[in-house]
Amino acid sequence: MPEQLSKFNDIGVEELGNIEPSNVGIPSPLELTEQENAELTKLLNSARDAEKAGDIHGAMSIYGQYRAEYQKLRFKESDEIIETLNLQEQYQKQVEILQSLGLLQENNGSYGMDAVDDNFYPIPSFEMIREKLSSEKIKTLEKKVNQGFLKLLIVPFGMSLGMLQSKYNNFLRDKSNDHTLFSVSGKRYGHRMMEGSYGEKDVNEEGGLKYRQGQTNKTKKQLVASGNAWQVLLVEDLDVLATEATAGTIGGRVQIHSGEPPNQYLRDLQEDQYSNEKGFTPEIWFMNCITKLYEDNIQLDAIEDSSGCNLIGAVYEADNKLRNEDLTPTAGWLSSQELIVSHHQRPDQADERFGVRTAVEI
Repeated sequence: MPEQLSKFNDIGVEELGNIEPSNVGIPSPLELTEQENAELTKLLNSARDAEKAGDIHGAMSIYGQYRAEYQKLRFKESDEIIETLNLQEQYQKQVEILQSLGLLQENNGSYGMDAVDDNFYPIPSFEMIREKLSSEKIKTLEKKVNQGFLKLLIVPFGMSLGMLQSKYNNFLRDKSNDHTLFSVSGKRYGHRMMEGSYGEKDVNEEGGLKYRQGQTNKTKKQLVASGNAWQVLLVEDLDVLATEATAGTIGGRVQIHSGEPPNQYLRDLQEDQYSNEKGFTPEIWFMNCITKLYEDNIQLDAIEDSSGCNLIGAVYEADNKLRNEDLTPTAGWLSSQELIVSHHQRPDQADERFGVRTAVEI
C-alpha cells in the first residue's frame, strides 16, 4: 500500500507547502484498486520531484490534487448509500421540521438544542454524518436498507422529554385547527390534549424513565454525557405495523408483528435478522410521528389498527418501591377519542393492539 497522506485531509491546501512530502509516510485506511494506488502514487512522486526541484508552489498544487482525489475515493462507498437513501435531501427536511416546530435554538451562530444537562449541543451537520459512514458502518446500513430502513430521523434526544412532548402536542393541535389532521385511511381527525405523560422524570429522579443500552439501563443525562445528545437514525417508513397475518419478509428479515409482549420483542432483537436494531424510545416515537404529520398530515400508530407502540428502547425499572417489575412505556393514537395516550405495559403482557418500531443508528 503506497503512502497516502491521510493526515492531510484536515489541512488546507495553503498550508501544505510547509510540509516536506519526502518525510511523510502514513498508510491509508482505504482499500484501493491497483489503478487507484498507481494514480495516487504518481501524484506523490510528482510532488516529491517538484519539491526537490525547489518548486514548492508546484508541490503544494499537486498536494491539492492529491487531496481532492483522496477525498473522492474516501467517500466513494458512502456517496453510493447517500444517493440510494437520498440522504442529503432527507437531512435538509429534518432540519426544516426541527426549525418549524421550534426544536432548534440559535446560539452564537450555531443551531442546536439546550439539553437536560444545561449544555448547548449543535445539530450534527450533514458532513459530520457523512464522516461517520465508515466501511464497516456502510455494510451494516446496506443490509438494513435492503430490509426496508429507508427513512432518516434526527432526534433531539438530549432535550427535556416534557418539552418534546409539548411541541408534539401543540403541532397536533395546530393540525386539528387547520383541519389537516388525518388517519392513515384518510379520515379527518380532531385532537384533544395528550392523555398521560412521561413527565420530567427523564433525568435522574428516582423511578424515572431509563433507556436500554444492551444489558444495562441508563438515564438521559448519562447518555447525553456519553455523546448521545443527538441521534441520527434510519427507520422503516410504515403507515401501520404488521400483524401476524400481514407480516412479510424483506431482505431476509421477517417484519415484527403486533401482539407479542415486550420481553418477547426484546428477545426477537437478539436474532441475526434484527441485528443492529433497537426499539423506539418516546423521543424517537415523537420525531417519527412529527415527521409523518409534517410531510403527509397523517397521525401514525392508531391503537385500533393494531399499531400502538411498545417503546422497548426505554424502561421504568423495578425498584421494590413504586413497582416490583420492569414496565415498558407505550404510545399510540386512540382515534375513537381523538387523543394520544401514553401508558406502560408489563414485561410479559401481550396486547394485540400494540407492536414495536425499531431504528438503526447511523
